[in-house]
Amino acid sequence: MITDVFRRTLWKEYRMLRGFWISVALLTVALQALVWSVGEDPEEAFYYIALVMVTLYALGCAATVFAVEREDGTDEFLRAMPVRGTQLFLPKVTFAIGSTVALFATLMVLTTVVLAGGLWTNVWLISTPPFAEMVPIGITAVEALAWGLFFSLRLKRPLVAACKAAAAGLCGVALVARVAIWSVSAATFTPQHYEFLSPFILGRMLLAAIVFAVDVWLGSRWLPDGNRDGTRREWRSRAGTGRAATGAIPRARITAISRLLWHEWRQSWRTIGVLVAIGVLLSLFTATIHELTPQKLAVPLAVAIVSVMGSCVFLSDQERSQYRFFAERAIRPRMVWLSRHAVWLSAIAAWLLLVVPVWALYAFDTLKPLGDVPHPRPGMETPSLTGSLLEMPQGMTLVVLVALAYACGQLASMLVRRGVVAGFLGLMLTGVVCGWAALMAAFDVNWLLSIAPIPVFLLSATWLRAPHWIGDRNGVWPWTRVALSLAVPAVALATSVAIFRVVQIPATGPGFSPQDYAAACTPAARETQQMYLRAADLFVLDKDPSPTEDAERTILDWPRTIAWLDANREPLELALAASARKECVFGIQVPGERQELYRVGALCLLTSTDARRLTREGELDAAFDRYLAVLRMSVHMRNYQFDTGYGSGWEQNALSRLLNEWTPHPKQTPETIHRALAALEAWDKTVPPPSEAIEARYLYLSGLLSLSESHLAVEERANPAFKNGAARYVFLAKLMPWETARARRVLDRETAIELAAARWLYETVHEGRREAPPPTAYQGFDWARYRTPWLATFAQHKEVLLRAWIGYTAERRAACLLLALEGWRLEHGELPGTLEELEGAYLERLPLDPYSGQDFRYFPHGVSDKLVYRGAGGTIEADAPFVWSAAGAVDGAYAPDAAGFIRWLAAIGNVPTHRDPEYLSHGWAFPIPPPAPPVEQ
Repeated sequence: MITDVFRRTLWKEYRMLRGFWISVALLTVALQALVWSVGEDPEEAFYYIALVMVTLYALGCAATVFAVEREDGTDEFLRAMPVRGTQLFLPKVTFAIGSTVALFATLMVLTTVVLAGGLWTNVWLISTPPFAEMVPIGITAVEALAWGLFFSLRLKRPLVAACKAAAAGLCGVALVARVAIWSVSAATFTPQHYEFLSPFILGRMLLAAIVFAVDVWLGSRWLPDGNRDGTRREWRSRAGTGRAATGAIPRARITAISRLLWHEWRQSWRTIGVLVAIGVLLSLFTATIHELTPQKLAVPLAVAIVSVMGSCVFLSDQERSQYRFFAERAIRPRMVWLSRHAVWLSAIAAWLLLVVPVWALYAFDTLKPLGDVPHPRPGMETPSLTGSLLEMPQGMTLVVLVALAYACGQLASMLVRRGVVAGFLGLMLTGVVCGWAALMAAFDVNWLLSIAPIPVFLLSATWLRAPHWIGDRNGVWPWTRVALSLAVPAVALATSVAIFRVVQIPATGPGFSPQDYAAACTPAARETQQMYLRAADLFVLDKDPSPTEDAERTILDWPRTIAWLDANREPLELALAASARKECVFGIQVPGERQELYRVGALCLLTSTDARRLTREGELDAAFDRYLAVLRMSVHMRNYQFDTGYGSGWEQNALSRLLNEWTPHPKQTPETIHRALAALEAWDKTVPPPSEAIEARYLYLSGLLSLSESHLAVEERANPAFKNGAARYVFLAKLMPWETARARRVLDRETAIELAAARWLYETVHEGRREAPPPTAYQGFDWARYRTPWLATFAQHKEVLLRAWIGYTAERRAACLLLALEGWRLEHGELPGTLEELEGAYLERLPLDPYSGQDFRYFPHGVSDKLVYRGAGGTIEADAPFVWSAAGAVDGAYAPDAAGFIRWLAAIGNVPTHRDPEYLSHGWAFPIPPPAPPVEQ
């Protein structure tokens, strides 16, 4: 007999809660998919989501198994049966624990399989769940079971039992944390002290064990004979009073609504009192536990409690289908709907009036911040009621979120009969809707368009459902009507937001013609590229197993270096011929792959090493031609690329060798220096302006937005982070085409602004103008306000691009100055007293420091102390001559965008001459190499 009772009770609990179990499992999968879609790291987030959902299921299941018997009135039937309380307690507890463990195992296995199989992440991860970090959440699930069973045994409504269990669990955790702090040093303990044997973990396990022991004791006394009559009389009295009161309702509208209000209050005052008390206690608890806690927990707590209150709006009528009574007596369904909302909205308003001042005073010491903007941006300090949610006062934001939570809760209350399931569903809907509100706030969408309609159509759905609900009509049309009342407004809302997202960005052009840009890809330019690639194919590696790219190592073993150069004579000649050509292209629309540029870099190494050989042999003209060829190759490598840094390393290497080895050679003459300076000035005019890199990046990003396979393949090879999320990006881009359209508009306008800035900067630097930039060069818009996740997928470094271009310009100009100074020293036996003496003699005019717009600072006799200069971390000895640029002095003044840098560049005044080494160390010093000793032949 006991076995039969156990089996049948298990089957009953399974039939009652299997839908809840399946819903939690499916919702877990949906939340994991949502995390995957927004690009978060899934490896740990998936496991944490699964654990949190298991905890919520444990709480709901445990709070339901006993309280539902009283809610449905079946406890009277059980009291009449010849069974003891322990015979029913054991299977119910067994099912609660077993189903929780089964859900845990299912979700853990499913999550591990998904991650290991790369089904969502596109990456095969051989990983195991982070059990050490999961222990605290697992203990939370055990606590939820213990407290849920306790209140389920004591209360008559599962939803109220679940709320009290959650509150008791939180208070228990806080109490254990306090005791743990007293037991160990405050310096070594935090609530996140998660070692398995820590006082915090042991205390929570002990408290859960005590509650379980109390549950067993209560379960043994769950169906005492002495309480049968009292319970029956109480149930009959409550049911009879409610129905009698309802039956006396007259048809006069005002009288009827007042009676319905009184009826709802009579049925729900205990539930209202419990929820309000829980809300007040938790509010006081969160307001005093830590000085920063109220600001972080006040709004989520208010939203959660209001959502639960909303889930109770129709709870009393759902019990034992009491709503049928209204249909039998022709009570207007929408009057019932209105009376329920009036009672619960009044309760919520009273609760908020109690707790909001407490939060405000504890969190801010004043009520005034409730009228402030929570996260003001420049130009947004004044609160607005018609902009985005972030522009509204904090008090109004709280009202909007509370309205969303209540609307979600009341919808779940009417659609779901079980109170605990309705509460769970209400919380989930609230989370989804509040997530939507946060997304709209982050994207700065007008809240009146994107958020305000949601409570309206959720309330409208229950308003339309009320007649069918009262009449207990559950056919296809009644539920189709509910589905349409939710789906049609949702589609209209999503469509309006999508349109708003697109038209929010003005339609402008990119500021250049992509067709004209692509016309640079001429057959002659492609032929030059192919010449480089053929030379790279003929390139012979050094037989030494160490890297042949190490030029310093190669030059030490001179005989073998000569043999290596002789073996590469053919590719060297082909590379020199290619470098002499004017046109070359390595990437238009789809940038040249790095592997091709690395192969050209090997040719730069070959050419530079041959230049050093010729310098060693005294053939200075031929050596300079090799260095000049390397400089031309660096220009070819950066043509039509979206990064000004392509080839800059070889350019810097060539200029360094030119200054430190070629210039001070004993056979050097002023005439050779003159010819070199003329060639360098001609080469400098071929260096691409920064605007070309911006145009190349525009074409590249346009290809990515068009989902071009060639562009996506290049991005996957160049960007490992994008490779892991490429499938997600393509999927979302196809799913949300309006974001692609918006991204195109953002890209067009951003490119136009940056192009204007780059062109003005190029003209300013080359012409030495000190006027302010035109307004179109820097007056853009708030990129945080108009951001788009599509472009955020790819790194945007235009300000870095302009800074790099300025730096390379400074290096080239400083190299020309140093070369001219060496020519003067060769001609006059000493350095000039001022840089102005070089004008006309070696330079047509002095190059200006691109950072300050003034002349470079010249120290022919150095300074009295050792100077640490910018660059490779080198030093300049005391009294050693050098040329100084203001570059380092402005590093801290760079704005986070190119426009800010341009404004600074236009506003900077004349940099005073200082001889203080600490001041000079903040700039960029270029040491003047001393004459080299004669080289032995």
